[in-house]
Amino acid sequence: MTTRRVFLAGLVGLSAGAGRAEPRQVLPPVVDAAFDLRTQNGLLAELKRRRVHTVFRYYAHQNQPERGLPTKVLTRAEAEALWDSGFSIGAVFQYNNDQISAMSTGRGMSDARHALDYAQSAIGQPFGSAIYFGVDGSWTTGRELSLVEAYFQAVAAEFAATGNRYRIGVYGSGTVCGHLLDLGLAEVAWLALSRCWPGTPGFFNAPSPRWNLFQFSHSARFAGRTLDANMVNPLRRDFGAFDRTGRARLLPQIDLEDFRAAVHFLKRKSTLLRSAPDPTSKPVFELNRSHNPLVLEQRGGWLGVSIDGSALIDGYVAASDLVRGAMPAC
Repeated sequence: MTTRRVFLAGLVGLSAGAGRAEPRQVLPPVVDAAFDLRTQNGLLAELKRRRVHTVFRYYAHQNQPERGLPTKVLTRAEAEALWDSGFSIGAVFQYNNDQISAMSTGRGMSDARHALDYAQSAIGQPFGSAIYFGVDGSWTTGRELSLVEAYFQAVAAEFAATGNRYRIGVYGSGTVCGHLLDLGLAEVAWLALSRCWPGTPGFFNAPSPRWNLFQFSHSARFAGRTLDANMVNPLRRDFGAFDRTGRARLLPQIDLEDFRAAVHFLKRKSTLLRSAPDPTSKPVFELNRSHNPLVLEQRGGWLGVSIDGSALIDGYVAASDLVRGAMPAC
């Protein structure tokens, strides 16, 4: 079994000079983005250098420049560039799925048909991989969950009609992910970052967690761009990514306790990240619940942390403001 010391050193590239070193590796090696990664000079090379394994990109009915997403939809040319660079791809369908009005039988049917056709004809997504569907809201009432359920029943019916060539995934809260897994309407689950969404702490903290991915950061920086970063559950490593020919290779097996030891959550709504392990030092950033920092060193009652998943210390936070391993309630 990998020791915790060796595991963490490989995970975040720890070294005696972590605060001055070049960023070497991101935790975790899965990112998602809503833009064509080729448009940022040096981005693919930086992702490769930081050992990113998989890039999640979007399927949708069309690009959405009105929402600041002019290159939201993955194209075949971009897919080829990602594969040529050695990345696996994850696919997620999201088209205004942050609105409850998008959760209906009719939309589930049209979204699934578009996703299935686009995956096969435009991208060449190999059979056996997954297509996730976003449920991008904190919905919890009986009516809201029934609408989400109806949406995924329609998605499942469309997938079945084409021979279940792809696995169905869900992106959403702990309540939504658990509900759809229980009903057999989703096979893989991607837990959204928002820990104030219903059921998310309990779903994350379960002794044998059922999520495949956890979106742990909106603050991972690469070549001048900020991406979302995602953790892979060591008990559920097959999350449906794909390369040109089939399912992507799995990430190496790691121990669940080692994994939990690398994860830290903010106890408070917000706290200051400081330039030095001293309460009088210059504030450099305000951490909030959307930041789940990696601890790279400890100096007395202060923790040197990275907020973008690299081996660079971004600043210091009081140890009393962080909790390790278990996500606190909102």
